[in-house]
Order: sequence, then structure tokens, then C-alpha cells
Amino acid sequence: MQSLARDADRLLKFHFMNHASYTQDVLASYGAKNLDRLSSVAEKVDPKKMFQNLQNDGFLLRKL
Repeated sequence: MQSLARDADRLLKFHFMNHASYTQDVLASYGAKNLDRLSSVAEKVDPKKMFQNLQNDGFLLRKL
């Protein structure tokens, strides 16, 4: 699908998390500015990183 979209000049750099494959770098597609904001918010609401450490898998900030 990605190659077809690229060939048609319709490829989006942003990956929607619910539709992404585990091989795609979803969080990186959000851009550095948004990742900084996500990290800042995560630090404020979960300073002990409980969610990041207890969540089994997925597109997690701790994997950046």
C-alpha cells in the first residue's frame, strides 16, 4: 500500500496508530515538536512512568 500511495504522490508521512503495523515508526511520524510535547505531558501526568513501564507493548514513548 505504501508503494502504491508513494507512486500516486499520496503517501502521508503521518501514521495513524490504530492502522499502523508494528514495523512502522508511528511516533516519529508525529514530528519532533509533537514528541517533545507528548514527553512533557507524560512527565507531568505520570512522573513515575507507571504507564510506560506497565504497558506490555505498543507505540510507547519509552521506545524512542
